[in-house]
Amino acid sequence: EPLPSDAYLLLKTPRQDLLPWIMIGNRADLLEFMIRRDTDNLLIAALLLFCGLVSIGVFAVRREKLYLYFFLLCFIGGGSSLIRNFTLKILWDYRWLSYFQTVGLMFGVAAFMGVVEALFPRACGRSARILKRVMLGLSSVTLGVSLVSLNGYNALTFVFYPLFFLVIVSLFHTVWRAYRNGRDVESAWMLAGFSTMTGVACVHVLHFMQVPFLSDWLRMLVPALKRMPTDLIFWGLLLNVFCIVRVIVHRFGRINRQLAEFNRDLELLVAERTAELRQSSTELEAANEKLSSSMKETAEAMAET
Repeated sequence: EPLPSDAYLLLKTPRQDLLPWIMIGNRADLLEFMIRRDTDNLLIAALLLFCGLVSIGVFAVRREKLYLYFFLLCFIGGGSSLIRNFTLKILWDYRWLSYFQTVGLMFGVAAFMGVVEALFPRACGRSARILKRVMLGLSSVTLGVSLVSLNGYNALTFVFYPLFFLVIVSLFHTVWRAYRNGRDVESAWMLAGFSTMTGVACVHVLHFMQVPFLSDWLRMLVPALKRMPTDLIFWGLLLNVFCIVRVIVHRFGRINRQLAEFNRDLELLVAERTAELRQSSTELEAANEKLSSSMKETAEAMAET
């Protein structure tokens, strides 16, 4: 067969310790492959960004930190899922986009800590609040450094690893304490979402972010990790977001029930007060009639005398 006049090559390196795989074909076939392969990530990104837009709209009305942190979590997750695609590379092939995935994970962890703190303020201790501020600061610094220095970005990434596991311990303590104290629907859903997200995030960090010594040892111990999909963390985040939405909806439902009970009690109170006022008015009219009759009789008696 004659050689084509031009050929397109798709190159992907799964990790630094593995050889890349290569696809060669015409442009239309490679575009179809990329779009088909990226469809799930694009759908997840659309759902997360939609949740983020809804939450920022609710925040504009209610001015509660819960919805601001939830917006940050959805926006970071949706943005990370959106840029982790071959299709986007066609429009904007820039190395910094790959850095944003790790920085987005840092911001996502801090945002999730803010969501937990806003939902369960009594169960959230001082150490958890300090860790949240440290994580936000580290995320902001890493974002700025990633734009100017690759070495600085790598150094800050190594700082993130021990802090990440400290955050997991702190979040588990907070969520479990909230569940133990309340044992209600909200704490149960948050515990389920946290457990799912924690397991997926740990696998992602240990397998795909190359934690020194620990990642290689874990892959030798559990060979199945090598077959884990790279977008598993986005599915875990989506499930976690659904759990948080379930908690928020339950909280709104509880507030609506309380308002309905308050309105019902208010209506009963108004009805009771109206009945009392009617009774008082009736008694007052009877007293006036009696007084009027007595005064009339007195006047007639005085006229006779």
